[in-house]
Amino acid sequence: MRVKAPGIAPIFRSPLQERLLGELLCRSGVSRTVSELAQALEATLSTVAREVNRLASYGYLTVTVQGRNHLVGVNWDHPQVAPLARLLDVTYGPYVYVAEALSEVPGVEDAYIFGSWAARHAGKTGPVPHDVDVVVVGTASVMEVGAALSTVSRRLLMDVQPYVVSSGEWKSSTDQFIAELKKNPLVRLSLPFAGEGQSVRGLTDAAF
Repeated sequence: MRVKAPGIAPIFRSPLQERLLGELLCRSGVSRTVSELAQALEATLSTVAREVNRLASYGYLTVTVQGRNHLVGVNWDHPQVAPLARLLDVTYGPYVYVAEALSEVPGVEDAYIFGSWAARHAGKTGPVPHDVDVVVVGTASVMEVGAALSTVSRRLLMDVQPYVVSSGEWKSSTDQFIAELKKNPLVRLSLPFAGEGQSVRGLTDAAF
């Protein structure tokens, strides 16, 4: 069955490939096990292992065996990896960099990307996003949120527009702006302190 290309960067063969490369290249090139990648991508071990093997066979990734695990890294010596990393900065990067920046701001309880970037991420066709709209839920200072995301704007070379709302406002069904926002695609950010997800401890890369 033909897999639909990702809307945010349709040059990749599948959304999984884009997200896999994004998880590795946008997070400072930190090596991760196949199990950790599978959890982050919400995909099966076997599916992620196949894609890792495919990319490693072309020299983009490296795979190091450590016991029963396979540690996946980036082959920065490959001549195409640095340009690929820059491309991922502006496609998958908002998902990573906005979450990392907001994790340092007190009072952030939740955060979502909406607007054109979220629409492309959801597979809706349209022009390339020229900015990133973010709604931040909690008691965080608007100034602190803006200062944190200004660094992301410079890295992405596009504006990151934050909107800060309280938990009560976000849950409200009477606020017209929020009600309209929720009718359209939202990409929930994985904030490091949110405590979501399950531990990968004890998992091995048996499907590799």
